[in-house]
Amino acid sequence: MLAILGGRPVREKPWPVWPPNSEAAKEQLIEVLESHRWTIRGWYTGHKSKQKEFAERFASFNRAKYCTMVSSGSAGLLVALEALDIGAGDEVIVPVYTWVATAIAVLNVNAIPVFVDVDDTGCIDANAIEDAITSRTRAIIPVHLHSSIANMEAIVNIANAYNLYIIEDCSQSHGARLKGRHVGTFGDIGVFSMNQEKVLCCGEGGAIITNDSDLFIRIERLRNDGGKPITTQPVVGQYEFVEEGGLMGGNYCMSDFQAAVLMAELDLLEERNRIRERNAAYLDRNLCELGGLSPIESAPGTTARTYFKYAIRRNPDAFSGIPTSLLCEAVSAELGFSVEQTECRPLHQNPLYCPETKRRHHISKEYLQRLNVSRLRFPSAEDHYENTLVFHHRILLGEQSDMDDIVEAFAKVQRHADMLVK
Repeated sequence: MLAILGGRPVREKPWPVWPPNSEAAKEQLIEVLESHRWTIRGWYTGHKSKQKEFAERFASFNRAKYCTMVSSGSAGLLVALEALDIGAGDEVIVPVYTWVATAIAVLNVNAIPVFVDVDDTGCIDANAIEDAITSRTRAIIPVHLHSSIANMEAIVNIANAYNLYIIEDCSQSHGARLKGRHVGTFGDIGVFSMNQEKVLCCGEGGAIITNDSDLFIRIERLRNDGGKPITTQPVVGQYEFVEEGGLMGGNYCMSDFQAAVLMAELDLLEERNRIRERNAAYLDRNLCELGGLSPIESAPGTTARTYFKYAIRRNPDAFSGIPTSLLCEAVSAELGFSVEQTECRPLHQNPLYCPETKRRHHISKEYLQRLNVSRLRFPSAEDHYENTLVFHHRILLGEQSDMDDIVEAFAKVQRHADMLVK
């Protein structure tokens, strides 16, 4: 009998936990605590701040010239848009199938997110971008979703043809590569999230990378209330920035405690990514052999995938046609962890996308009407949402025998799915 109906589950042993807890991270945290400098905005003590040290390491890891640490991935998207001087009345093309923060960042600079459908990867459909471009379009924000990479070669060609900026939302893709090149380096700016769920995490935090020196200085200032980094060797007891007019910023700085955790975690990122990639490939093969399930593809030329969520598509008629939400519940009951219908409800149907609830967006009736997208339809995104199952990347850090338990759970639900038909 199925576990959801009172039977014995396939799995009762514990799974890998997340976020990790390491001695290396503890040592880094104690070093910050005892340094008496807990943020880049503190006085210079004769040593680099942890966030500056990590920023240099993360830039090198991605083979980018510059990196700035920020308080969150959402803050990073906002700063990126402001760095490109995108604001009131501008249009920014965004995939409709993404976490709501991507679109909210556009709203927060009073620009207009223009939603575009996705392709089989779940990432923005490059073939649909050109139809969305108008005289007001300033930028494209492709999102590398779950474990897939957007078709960056095609997107770069479109951006070049129409003189548009690209901000890559790499919040789920630390270390992913296309033809050997790290995501985040194809566009003008790449933005990463380091919140608790991510593959590189510190509780809350984010990073912005770029190869443009002028953009880097603007980004540094925008995240630090407009303060300009000094170019000379700092003196002990001195701030590492000066108050210089010409650009108003905000406080989106990361603390050194968060950067300290990232220093330890970065050393393990590539090893963990390869374990996840290997186990995901094993699941793709074995789950698809059951029938009614198919893997999520990535852009042609993908050379390294990063699994924030393992995702798999189901045929709507498979598993006796039961709803995806019920299929998730049944598999979750067998395994003892949460298998979910993807969290990325398309934004035109997402209750969290509700700009009308904030007075700042009541600029005009016309502006509010343009933000109302509930009447629109995006068939590919809707299909992805209705038929995609996901679970957190911590599960992929297990052994092959753990992956066998996952396969058996799906097989068991498949055999007895008719018991769930009402």
